[in-house]
This record gives sequence, C-alpha cells and structure tokens, in this order.
Amino acid sequence: MAYTLGSQRGGGIGTLAMNGASAKTTSEKTKSIGYNSTTSDQIYAISADPGATTKEAMPGAIEVQNTGSVAIFLMIGYRSYTDDTSDDATDYLHVLLPPGESFIPPVRAVISSAADNTIMFGTAVDNLAPDSNEYTDSTADADSATAAGVISSSSATTLYLEPYTSAANCTANLFRVNDLIRIRDEVMKVTAIGVKDALNTNTLTVERGVYGSTAVTAAADDDPVRFPFFNAYHDYDKYSVAQTNSNGKFKCFNFFGQGRSATESQGIIPGSFSIKFYQPGYQELGLSGITASTNSGLTASETLKLDITVDGGTLFQDLTFTLDSSNVNFGGTNGVISK
Repeated sequence: MAYTLGSQRGGGIGTLAMNGASAKTTSEKTKSIGYNSTTSDQIYAISADPGATTKEAMPGAIEVQNTGSVAIFLMIGYRSYTDDTSDDATDYLHVLLPPGESFIPPVRAVISSAADNTIMFGTAVDNLAPDSNEYTDSTADADSATAAGVISSSSATTLYLEPYTSAANCTANLFRVNDLIRIRDEVMKVTAIGVKDALNTNTLTVERGVYGSTAVTAAADDDPVRFPFFNAYHDYDKYSVAQTNSNGKFKCFNFFGQGRSATESQGIIPGSFSIKFYQPGYQELGLSGITASTNSGLTASETLKLDITVDGGTLFQDLTFTLDSSNVNFGGTNGVISK
C-alpha cells in the first residue's frame, strides 16, 4: 500500500524518525510546519506510485515528534487499490499532536471497504480441523469448451475456468500467481492469470505435474479446481494428513484453504492464528526397523550416561543406567528401553 505522512494546521516543528528492521534509526528529518487551512505539507511518502519500478523501502517503524510550541494536526494516508497495480483513493487517519509529544503511526494497516462498524472482512474460525483430503474446493470448475486447454491434454498449459459472469465476478479472481491448484491427482502451479474480459479469457496459465504428480489427460469438464495444502517440502502424496516432516518442518502454498477472497483483501489477521497438534511433538533418533528382539549392539553390564536438555531449558546432566548382564536387546525384560 502507499503510505503518505502529512501535516496541516499549526505552527510547530515536526521531527520524523524512521526505523529499519533492526529498530535502529535509519533516517531523520526536521520540518517547520506553517498554518494552512486547505493544504497539508507532505513529510514522507512510501510507494506513492504503485506502478513505479523503483519504490522506497518500507521502514520497520515511523515516529513523529512535535518539537514546536503549538499543536500540529497529522494526516496519515493509506492508499487503497482496485487491483494489483491500479490505485483507488487515499484514506486518512487524523491525529492531533500536542507540543512535546510523539506519535507512532501503524506502518501496516488494513482499512475495510465495508461498513464502518465492520471489524474485519471474512469469517472468524475456531478449532477448525484441516480437511482430511488435504485440499479444499476453490468453487471454480475446469471448462472444456475450448479444445486448447488442460482438459484431455497432458501438455497444454491453459486452464479454462467456469462459471463466468464478468471481469469483476469470475472464478479467475479466486487465484493468485504462484498458487498451487489440484485437479484430480495432478498438482499445478499458477504462473499467470487471464485478462478475464470474457469466458474464454477466464483462465489460468499453469505449470503441469509439479510436486511429484503427473500431467495426465484424465481431467474432464466440470472437474473441481482445488486448493491443496500438503507439506510442500515433499511430494503431494508423501503424507495422508497435514503434518510436519521428521525435522518438524511444514510448508504449504495456501492457508488450509482459509483466508482467501475473490473481491477483497485476503489473508489472516496477524497474531490471530494458533496451532493445535493432534499428537505431541517428538524427535526421531535416526533408527528404523527396530523391534523388541533387535540387538542394540551395546555391551552387557555397560554403564551409559546421557545429557538431556528439556524444551531448550533445563539440563538433566549425567543421567546414567547400567545394561542388563545378558539382555542387550531393545525390548524384553531389562532390555535397553526398559532401562
């Protein structure tokens, strides 16, 4: 979004400090503000032109100090957009800043285009389990009306979508570049969105057969186009549920099918998400195929010592145990696990 900081009305002096990601002041400027009832003095702007090839870096924080002797009136403007590149209007947060005081405007802000009393758009969810299929329906269907499409082809890269009403109300609006989609058992990556001016341009350009899937001709008209959320550190069919790998890592290209919108801003509110795990976390030791009768390879009656750090905190040091005089298998009476 564009961000504009201006001041209006007053005769004070404003000092602007900008902090980078390291919370260190990276830029500072002082500007004398005169009284003007109609025009504000612009102090700072970020990405004023959304189509520009060069944009100012977004600071981690901005602090405005009124070092003058009279109050100043701040107008913090946030530019809204009708699509990825076209700006719409600027909405302003108005703040009266008395002498000697400071104000830190939010660098990240979301302004709803809905009613004034709407806290957020979208739907709040609570204790929602991910779909057991590891995908959700996007509500778009594959269309076979054009022969050059993905349907009945293993090499075509244009996916025609339905239904279509208008450019503002069509199923291509459900998707973004770099999305992963799934039709039957083929996973595809979206590389471009059609112009959406008619049904035959309500399309996605895709990369076929990614993440271990195979580009096939089996797709048919009206097949649902799905949002997959498998662990993208592996092939799409590595696991049967949404889970981390043995290193505790998980990555997916959409938020379990949630937080998506065809007409509004999409995503989740920062800080509003928490995860519940169905099973407690554990650490694998690199062993496999172990049974109760598997020999540990250790020496009978040997004393072993372990140091364990629990949850990155408490250290249990010099934990010792002595192996059985005859049973050095992993299981059984007095086996290694028992010890």
